[in-house]
Amino acid sequence: MNILHYFDNLSEKFQIAQWKEADRNNLFRVILEVYHADEVYTESEKKDFNNLISGLGIEVEEIEKLEFQKALFRLKNDESKTKLLYYWIATALYSDKDFDDTEQEFVEKMVAKYELDNEKLTHHIKTIRDKKMEEVLNEWLNE
Repeated sequence: MNILHYFDNLSEKFQIAQWKEADRNNLFRVILEVYHADEVYTESEKKDFNNLISGLGIEVEEIEKLEFQKALFRLKNDESKTKLLYYWIATALYSDKDFDDTEQEFVEKMVAKYELDNEKLTHHIKTIRDKKMEEVLNEWLNE
């Protein structure tokens, strides 16, 4: 992992740690849904998700009980939370280094149904995609 990417995630986690517990739970309920968007939730993705929530007082069993739609609606009206929501959605989409057609369709439906800012979400997705591509290229060059 690129050290700058690690610090980006750490910075975002610090901001989230300042949120109310309900908002943190809502965020990670949405993120958990994104991890399941391609209908494959691998051990690697599970580990990645557990790393995201570590130190934030998130109980997976509790967030699984939350309704995805309600969780997303509660976050989307706060611009500062929405910015982090988009960042973590993009991070989750690329957790397996692949953004496939099923995930693309999920994002398109989510944007339309919940009136998310497609431009901002796409910007975050492209930023994370570029970081992931850089990591893959660096791995290839170092082999």
